[in-house]
This record gives sequence, C-alpha cells and structure tokens, in this order.
Amino acid sequence: MKDQLNRLPDRFRIELPTGKTPAELFTMLQRLYGEERQVNPEDPYLAFHGTFSSLLLKIYTFDWYLPFLPVQGRILDWGCNHAPDSFLLRSAFGDRFQVHAADFRDPGDYPIFFKASGADYRKLTDTFKLPYENESFDCIIASGAIEHAAFDYASLQELYRVLKPECRIIITDLPNQFSYHEWIQEKIKHREFHMRKYRFSTAERLLKSNGFFPDIMGYQTFFWERRVIQAGLKNPQTIAKLLYCLFPIHLICGSLKIIATKKLSM
Repeated sequence: MKDQLNRLPDRFRIELPTGKTPAELFTMLQRLYGEERQVNPEDPYLAFHGTFSSLLLKIYTFDWYLPFLPVQGRILDWGCNHAPDSFLLRSAFGDRFQVHAADFRDPGDYPIFFKASGADYRKLTDTFKLPYENESFDCIIASGAIEHAAFDYASLQELYRVLKPECRIIITDLPNQFSYHEWIQEKIKHREFHMRKYRFSTAERLLKSNGFFPDIMGYQTFFWERRVIQAGLKNPQTIAKLLYCLFPIHLICGSLKIIATKKLSM
C-alpha cells in the first residue's frame, strides 16, 4: 500500500485548513468505502468506485478543482449520489463551507458517507427542479451528474438559477464521446455505458446556451502525472504536459472536466 500511495502528490496545490495530505484523504476515503460496503456488500456502485484506481482519480480530481473553489460560502454538491465530494470538502476545509447536497437517493442508502460528509442533504422529487432559492450558492459541484439527468438542458437552467452571478460550476466525470472505455462497454460488452456522452464542442454549446461560460475544459486523466510523481521527478506538471504532447493518451480517456462561470451577459 505504501508503494501505491507514492503515486499521490506529496501535498495539494493549495494549503488545506485542516492540514490533510492527499495520502491522508485517500486513506480516509478508502476506509469509508470499506465501512459502507459492510452495510451494502452487494452494491456494485460502491465496489467500482471504491477501487484503488477510482480513489486515486478522485483525489487527483479534487486536487485539480481546489483552486477554483470560493474563499467561503455555500457549495452545492448536485447529483451527489453517496456524497464523496461533500466528504472531501468537509475533511479538507472543516466548517469553512456550508455544504449542501442533493440527489434522488434516500440518505439511508449510504448512511456512513452521509454522516461523515455532514452535508445538508435534500432528496429530490422533481426531474430537474431544485428546492433552493434563486442565487443561493457560491459554487456548484456536478461530479458524474449531468450525463444522468433526464433533461441536461433544463437541469443546467436550474443550476444557473440557484448559482450566484460570476460564480463557478465545477463539472467532473463527464463522459467523453471518444472514450475507448465507453466504446468497449457499449459496443462489445453491451453494459454499464453512459447513454449520453459529450465532446468539447457539444459541452461548450450546452453550457453557453444556459448562461455558463467555460473557462477551462480538459480531459480528466492524470495518467502521466501519476507516473512522473511515482518516478520521483521534479516539476511533475511540466513534465506531464510534455508527455501528453508526445503521447496524447488523454484524447481517448474516459471523462472530461470543466470549470464554467455563470454570466449575466455574453
């Protein structure tokens, strides 16, 4: 396990108020999945997302979006499922943020995670309408959620409504239309694939049509970063960028990541 944790960065890109390191958050998250699986031993969702590679990706993704969080305020973890992002926010920042979470899940489905996250959870009853006031959030996190919404366009309209002007929505785990994994799951295995997938052009058009301007759009893979860190090389971000240019494996990775800002005009 120690060798595996060497694939994590030594510290996060910004200093956390709680002082937690990537390895510590990884271990805490891993422990939660273990405890939750004792309650839900047959849950395939927990089994998949609790693997070492999935947890590693979660920590790297969390590190990536940390600099885009507000200084303080209210954060909505929309489509939270078992609320791992809410848990990471609470573990990393303590009580700095008012963390709210929303999904169709019954909170009793994942009692360990919901208790650990400390999020103010709302169980949704409408396909896209949200039980919040206009402009009531300083940031929204949509992790693996938009592709599952019955109406992605209408859902983004609701997210626009509850987000404050010039504040950000952080989108992660958005299925890449050119993902080799999605292709295998859909065309060969015929199971466990996303029915809705995106490319940058379609995601940008969808966001702009609903008042969000994409500031950053990228591929959600940390393939080279992990290997450069494991090799103990200095300036891992710079070296990783060079390797992506030489060996663009990111083009067929599983997901996209986006930071977008709510605009009153464009």
